[in-house]
Amino acid sequence: MGNLRRHSNSWPKIFGAGPGNPEYLTLKLVKELATAKKVIATERILRMIRPYTRAELIELDENEKFYAMIKSVGDEEGTYLLSTGDPMIAGLGKFFSNSQIEPGISSIQRCASLIHEPLIDSVLLSTRYGKNYDKIKLALEIGLGVFILPEPNLNVGQTARKLMSYIGSTVEMSVCLDLTLESQRIYRGSIMDLMNIDDNGLKVIFIKPPHI
Repeated sequence: MGNLRRHSNSWPKIFGAGPGNPEYLTLKLVKELATAKKVIATERILRMIRPYTRAELIELDENEKFYAMIKSVGDEEGTYLLSTGDPMIAGLGKFFSNSQIEPGISSIQRCASLIHEPLIDSVLLSTRYGKNYDKIKLALEIGLGVFILPEPNLNVGQTARKLMSYIGSTVEMSVCLDLTLESQRIYRGSIMDLMNIDDNGLKVIFIKPPHI
């Protein structure tokens, strides 16, 4: 049996920083940023939290240096690593099993709220690296909706066409883009309806099970 109490004093602390709008930062994170010594995050998050901290800000590379930077994060007191959205939803939490992890508001939650689809009746999959497409059909066949964190380089139409090869063209889907930002927008329709849309951004996709 593990002792979870030790996590409260472990560094670095891992916090979710929400989907991109400072209004979605948690009050707990804002309080912690006031006394933080070092904050590591992507450029987009650092730009957002700069008004709330005097800490040293270190930009996390999102490309080839990402994993090397994650492995090199030290355990100095006052060090915070911020994850987009929630650290345990395709975030940084999985890399820090001994650290205190605090949740953030995820774009998945925001998308579910906007399209009125309950998370409790759905599964969450990431196809970010071209994996898990085969699991979407399995979930739909047992009546579950599917929230997807899709491949970022594919636009709406390209994503729809790739999904069509796994689940057909008549399934209904919603594409939530740039959630909580001024450019937020949502496309809804069948896969056939969306397959020619040349638009891209920070995406969350929901696929509705056919029998509902």
